[in-house]
Amino acid sequence: MYLATNNTVYFNANKTFAAAANFWYQFPEVNHIGKSDSYYKLDLGLTALALKKNLNITLNVNDVFRSSAVAVTTVVNGVKQKFTNFQINRYAQLSLSYRFGNKEAKAKDHQTGNEDERGRN
Repeated sequence: MYLATNNTVYFNANKTFAAAANFWYQFPEVNHIGKSDSYYKLDLGLTALALKKNLNITLNVNDVFRSSAVAVTTVVNGVKQKFTNFQINRYAQLSLSYRFGNKEAKAKDHQTGNEDERGRN
């Protein structure tokens, strides 16, 4: 069985400050001759919008507990072997982005197609 939840919480009515928490959990399972332990992952993030929502400041932490590595145990001819697929997935990321231009401007309404074709009934 696998469970997952993704949550975003806004701290103000303008939605300019938010937090996110994403979590999944994989229960132990049997795969052919191996048995895997349970493993899980928690990601956390904060986002702030500033300067009339043109500046986006985001801090994300991926795999907070460094717990997303799967460990598989097999027994062959009475010999127990345990393999852990340890990928380094934990990191923190700070990003800044700024939106230039006029958000109020709309695209011009263009006529497309052949003028003769539009006039036919």
